[in-house]
Amino acid sequence: MLQGKELRDTCLGSATSGLVARLLCHPLDTAKARLQGPEGSSFRNTWHVLQATMGTEGIGGLYRGIGAVTFGGVPGVCLYLTTYEATKEFLADRGAIGGGDAESGGGGILTHLTAGMMAEVVCCVVFVPVDVVKERLQVQRPAEVAAAKNVSTAEASSGGCRAGGAVGGSSSSGVREASVPPYRGSADTLKTILRTGGLRGIYKGYLATLASFGPFSALYFMFYEQAKMASRDLIERHPYFRGQGGTDARAAEGAATATTEGQSSRGARAELPVWMTLGNAAAASAAASWLTNPLDLAKLRLQVQRGAAATASPPPAAGATAATAPYTGMLDALRRSYRAGGLAGLFKGSGARMAFQAPSIAITMAAFEKSKEAWGFLLP
Repeated sequence: MLQGKELRDTCLGSATSGLVARLLCHPLDTAKARLQGPEGSSFRNTWHVLQATMGTEGIGGLYRGIGAVTFGGVPGVCLYLTTYEATKEFLADRGAIGGGDAESGGGGILTHLTAGMMAEVVCCVVFVPVDVVKERLQVQRPAEVAAAKNVSTAEASSGGCRAGGAVGGSSSSGVREASVPPYRGSADTLKTILRTGGLRGIYKGYLATLASFGPFSALYFMFYEQAKMASRDLIERHPYFRGQGGTDARAAEGAATATTEGQSSRGARAELPVWMTLGNAAAASAAASWLTNPLDLAKLRLQVQRGAAATASPPPAAGATAATAPYTGMLDALRRSYRAGGLAGLFKGSGARMAFQAPSIAITMAAFEKSKEAWGFLLP
């Protein structure tokens, strides 16, 4: 079980890796959100989204929502990876699911699936508000963003009051005026959601988010751990790979000797070079991202729908057609997305999602492994 110095280094390493990966890969996440959002049909592909956004909004458009992710997502990554490591060790060391110890293989496929799902259950407490805020900002139109800046300037010069006598951006009914752009930044988005829906509003998407990211995390860690074990076997069995890419040759030799003699201990496995960790994580995340893309698409559309409903004035007409009626849940969003676009519709944005998740998680995992060692050295 993680405790003491090991727990500290795991927490610090995961927080560091989450920040580095997000700063490098956030533009790809913005492209994915816009492809899957209401205006997705206006873009041809990921590259088109990036070009169009840079042309109309500059670099700031690609990093919309980064504030929410930095202040909420980094602690979320810390909670995510720490929960995974703790759950994996707890299950593996006790042979609860699949047997084996955490270091030599993590107890097998079921242990990795279970630990991945548990990590998502816990970290969604932090990630759901972050995800809701981030995606509502990412799908805003450039005209809305420009208008929001003008509103902010007008409010500053008039003492913070908006048209209609509303203070802080809300009318007497708690809903923004139709002429007011939805959100002006991460803090404004969070305040608006809390004001119109309270904590229930910010966590209303918890189950939908868990239904999307839970299977992703379970599949990702299962693929990643299996790839990691295969890579270690490759290093231990083939002399060519010993000492390659930063692997400790003596550790690999010792691991090979231990394997030959039938020994199994925590310290016997060879350390993986960074390039193998990057490759394993990228391949695992790409596969998990593609397989779970329909769930992510449905989740995003539900979140954006809630944002549109919260800022709409007047509310949608009761006689709305089936095509424009609100989604009633994940299954309804999946069913209607399939009817509208077939299988291709369910996998819309999958390329952008893979393009974001593969490098993001690869960087996260490689930075996680190395920053754990670095924090252990800096804080003995």
